[in-house]
Amino acid sequence: DCDACPGYDDTVDSDGDGTPDGCEDCDDSDDDGVCDEYDECDGGDDRVDTDRDGVPDFCDDCPRDPADDSDGDGICDSDDECDGGDDRVDTDRDGVADFCDVCPKGDDTMDRDSDGTPDACDECPFSVGGDSDDDGVCDTDDTCPDGDDRVDTDGDGTPDDCDDCPADNPDDSDGDSVCDSEDLCTGDDRTGDSDGDGICDNLDACEGEDGAGDVDLDFVCADLDCDDGDPTTHPGAEELCDGADNDCDGSVPPDERDGDGDGQATCEGDCSDTHDTVYLGAAELCDGMDNDCDGSVPLDEQDADADGQSACAGDCDDDDPAVSSEMPEDCTDGDDNDCDALVDSLDDDCDDSTDGGATDEKKAAAPAAARPAARGPSWPGWP
Repeated sequence: DCDACPGYDDTVDSDGDGTPDGCEDCDDSDDDGVCDEYDECDGGDDRVDTDRDGVPDFCDDCPRDPADDSDGDGICDSDDECDGGDDRVDTDRDGVADFCDVCPKGDDTMDRDSDGTPDACDECPFSVGGDSDDDGVCDTDDTCPDGDDRVDTDGDGTPDDCDDCPADNPDDSDGDSVCDSEDLCTGDDRTGDSDGDGICDNLDACEGEDGAGDVDLDFVCADLDCDDGDPTTHPGAEELCDGADNDCDGSVPPDERDGDGDGQATCEGDCSDTHDTVYLGAAELCDGMDNDCDGSVPLDEQDADADGQSACAGDCDDDDPAVSSEMPEDCTDGDDNDCDALVDSLDDDCDDSTDGGATDEKKAAAPAAARPAARGPSWPGWP
């Protein structure tokens, strides 16, 4: 192919005469190879059409845009900040046209919680999560993050969903971990209400009817206390050795009673409450008993030779069963059998008098009146 018009575009032939405009013998004041009479863009090069929209760049309001200004806002599409809308209308003056403004009421660039919603249109501008529980309260201000802050049945300032006791204001006034509306009693439910008076044991003045009083301050009210003047006496009290019904069971224990009237009960030390001569601290008597309750019978009250008489009762030799104050004298054995201080060599005739060796019938034949009487009890356990 040969260039019909060197230096010019052979395809530009405005008059269609077969001679390219560049070689047409005509005036071309803008030197663009197109005769002035056929020029589309006087003063500019008709051959330069960057966006190929048929309008030379020099005369094209939007030389880079085939559609030029599709939204009709006077701004070329390539320079449009808001496609489809009028860039010139920016009510809030934030540099973003209203048509493309996320928040027409305020500055789109201000988004302090970076959640994508400008502060002016963000109900919770300081909360990334906004109002996650949808209760109308921003998460940053939420009293109850997982519940509706608006529902507070008892009006105590704590929403029901986060209120341990949603029906009570105050919730648990006695601090026993039981809501007031469910309290068993006033006070700590964990201590119970043993007397059923509506006051928990930890606050109860006394067990029983508080109105009855508790004069002796033993924590048992007078209506249950069998002796409200004695703090050691009340139901459940420990029995003391005082002759009183301390536990209020209606009886005094046997070991607190003085059965023999000697002024001392078994619990006080009386080791035999059926003998009035026996009690702790009593004087020892010659009766074969532990009168002073020291745990033993004195030796002189014991009948060691089992002849029926102790030393204190007159047995002058408690190791010899043939000797006691009640024994007949044997004038042949050389012993003082009847404990009259006369032995055979002094009373051979057994007449209970010194006779210088005379012999007479034995004392066994002597009148009973001649023998000395016993000097007291002579058997264990007497009387």
